[in-house]
Amino acid sequence: MKNIRNLCILFIISSILLVGCSNGENTDIKKGENTDIKKEENTDIKKEFNLKNTYSTRYGEANAITYPSFSFDYPSGWKITNEEITPTSEKVVLSNENGIEVTYWYFGDMKELTGTTRNINLVDVTKIADASFVPEYVQATDYTSLGNFIVGKLDTKEQCDMLGDGVFQKVEDDLIRYALLPESEIGKKEEMLVPGLPTFSFWYSGHISFIAESPTGKFTEREEKEVISILSSFRTSKDENIDNNSNFIKSIDDLWDKLKGKWKFEEYIMNGENIGNEEHVLELRYIDNKPALSRIYDEQDVNIFFYDFSIADINHYTAYVYKRDEYGEKSPANWGDDVVVVSYSFDLTNISNDILSIDYKIMFDNGFIDTHTYKYSKIK
Repeated sequence: MKNIRNLCILFIISSILLVGCSNGENTDIKKGENTDIKKEENTDIKKEFNLKNTYSTRYGEANAITYPSFSFDYPSGWKITNEEITPTSEKVVLSNENGIEVTYWYFGDMKELTGTTRNINLVDVTKIADASFVPEYVQATDYTSLGNFIVGKLDTKEQCDMLGDGVFQKVEDDLIRYALLPESEIGKKEEMLVPGLPTFSFWYSGHISFIAESPTGKFTEREEKEVISILSSFRTSKDENIDNNSNFIKSIDDLWDKLKGKWKFEEYIMNGENIGNEEHVLELRYIDNKPALSRIYDEQDVNIFFYDFSIADINHYTAYVYKRDEYGEKSPANWGDDVVVVSYSFDLTNISNDILSIDYKIMFDNGFIDTHTYKYSKIK
C-alpha cells in the first residue's frame, strides 16, 4: 500500500499520463465444449428473471464495417434511456426507475486507454455469476484466449484524489458495481478514472465495457439479481439469430443466388435528394470466379468486385469493395489515403415485391460516410 501511495504523490508532481484498465491474463478455453452450456444457462436466466426484452447493438451496421452485433436481455421496468453511435464508439444506457444504470460501451479509438487522471480506486473484483458470452474471431483475430466470462462484483475499498493529499482513503461504506469481465480479472485492481474513457473493459477489436452502477453505490436484493441477469445475458447476436435461422443469407454466394437475374434502375438518391436518371441494368454475377456487381449501360459495363461479407440483420447485408490495409494486391489502388472502407449494403426488405435497394458507402478518416442509394425493380 505504501508503494501505491508514493505513486499517487509522484503523479501529482509530474502529471504523468496513466494507463487505464488492464486486459488481464489470457486463459485458453475449448469453445466447442462451452457454447452449448452457455446457451442453456442463458435460457434458464431468461425464464427465472422474466427477461422479456432484448436489445442488439448496431455499431457495425451503422458504420458499414465488419463488427459483430451483441445482444442482452432485460426485464420489465427497465428501458433504454440513451443510444449514441459514432465512427469510433457506441454507448447504450439501460435504466430503471430508481436510477440504476447498466451501460454498454464500445470504444475503438485507441488500444491503450491513457490520459491524465485525478482519481484512482482500489477495487476488489469477485465472481458473482457465470456469463453467457463466448469470445470468438473478430476481424480475422482470434479472441478465444480471453477465456471464460463472468459477472464480477466490483467493490471499491479505497480511493485516492491526486489533487488532494495523494493518500488512499478507506471507503467507509463500500461502493458496489457489477461488470461483465473475463474470469482472469478476479482479484484486487487499480482503477484509473480518466474522463471520457471506459474502465473495467476488455479488448475485443476495441474496448468493451458493460457495467451496472447505482447513484448511491447500493443495490436492493431485487436490483442486484436483475443487473446480474442482464449482464450475464450478454452474447454475440448471431449466436441465436443467424446460426439457428435458415432465413438468414449467410454468405455472399447465397446473396448472389438470391438476387440472380437482372434489375432495372429506378431511382438514385444522394444525401436524401433524388439526383436524376442513370439508366442501366444491374446484374450480380461472377467474373473469373469472383463475385461482381455489373452496371450494364448501352456502351459499356462497369464491374465492381467484392472481397468480404457481413450480416446486419435478416434483411440487410453488406459486401465490401475496399478496406484500408486489407485484401493485399486485390484491393483497388485508386482510393485516397483518407478512405477507410468502401461497401455496398443490400436492403432486401421489399424483395418479395421485386424491389431492391442498395446503399453505396464510402467512409473517411474524419467519420464522414458518403452514401449513394440506388433502387431497382426486377426484370422478369
